[in-house]
Formats: sequence, structure tokens, C-alpha cells
Amino acid sequence: MKKVTYSTTIDGRHIHVLDDVLDERQITDIGDRFTRASFIRDESDGPGKEHVRTFNTDLELADFEGTPVAERAKAAVDSFFPDRKLSLYRAHCNLTVYGDMGFPHQDCASDRDDVTALLFANAEWRTEWGGELTFFNAADDAVYVVTPRPGRLLVFEGAVPHRVGIPLRACYEPRLTLACKFKTPGTWR
Repeated sequence: MKKVTYSTTIDGRHIHVLDDVLDERQITDIGDRFTRASFIRDESDGPGKEHVRTFNTDLELADFEGTPVAERAKAAVDSFFPDRKLSLYRAHCNLTVYGDMGFPHQDCASDRDDVTALLFANAEWRTEWGGELTFFNAADDAVYVVTPRPGRLLVFEGAVPHRVGIPLRACYEPRLTLACKFKTPGTWR
């Protein structure tokens, strides 16, 4: 397990940021894979937002489990939430480009204890490109922002409201995030 770069709590829910969980070659390989992947625009950020769809591609769990990303995500989740006995139930890559929209949303209901491990999958990212992930508190105030550095892994409780950061006009690259979703076995999303 890598050293935690940043950690915070919002309304009693935890967010952990880890850098350098993969080496440069692994990040380049992941970025290349998803740059060539087929994405579909079929998800939204929740009820009332169905008119704004986001690009994503789901990974087959049987193929994904055992990869360096899956192993490091699972190790991080287990180290931060050891009493929850969480299992991976979905892995997918999201793609956003300049002009897209993102809305504050939660990855699970407020009464759930699901956890998301999110890897910034671009091999290169420049500060002037924007794309920061923003977290909100219960009063809908933006209180924590994370820069999408290549190979950075966020591990956070899915009930924390957050909004995807859209790349700025200076960015001609898609912003890629690989989301690993964990829940307690036997529970529904």
C-alpha cells in the first residue's frame, strides 16, 4: 500500500487520495487502452439529469480482477475500511471532454456504506486542463477538490456528493477515470 497523500472527512465520510499507486508504464498502458476503447453515452448523474448522458465503458469483472489496478484498489479499500468486507461489483471507465456537463451526485444512497476507488487514468494531465473532481458537504458547498494527476487513486465513501471535473477549452484530450465500485456482498445498489 502506498503512502496516503491527502485524507479528509466530509460530514463524517472519508476521502483518501493516494499518489503513485502504479508506475509510469502501467499508467501509460491504461491510458492507451482506454484511449482506443469504445465508449457509449448511456449514463446520467441521477434522476432529473437523464437528458445529459456521460460516456463510459464497462469492464468485464472476470477480466479486470487480478490486474494491478484491481489489486491496488482492493488493497486500498480494505486498508481504509477493514470492517466492511466490501466486494467489487462494477468497474468502468468514464470519459469526459470539453463541453460535457457533470452534476453533483452520489455513487450510492446516503444510508449505504459503498466505497468507490477512482483512478485517474490519463498518462499525462496538465493543471491548465482543469478536470478537478469536486466534493460537496450536506449544505451543497464545494469543500474539497482533487486534481486529476496521472496514477492518482481516490478511495471515498460513495455517499459523498461529488461532481466530475470537465476539461477546460485548453485541453484536447479526454479525461479518463477508472471507477471501481465496492459494496457489502448481498446488498443492492
